[in-house]
Amino acid sequence: MVLFKPLVKTADEKGLLALRESLKASELDENQRFQLTAYSSDKNPSKARRVSLMRAISVRSFLIKMGVEGNKI
Repeated sequence: MVLFKPLVKTADEKGLLALRESLKASELDENQRFQLTAYSSDKNPSKARRVSLMRAISVRSFLIKMGVEGNKI
């Protein structure tokens, strides 16, 4: 799990480090799949959608850099 500060769109190093360690510990196999769920607490629905989408993209990009195939996310 990667936590974000309110209205921040990109993951911080602490969150990504925790995700990296979790990935290393789980020893990925080729059949493993990932499901991303992103949220935002903004009261404006349009802004909340944009922020949550950017958060999901941020984590997805990190997973791809870590060697996870894009079609497994």
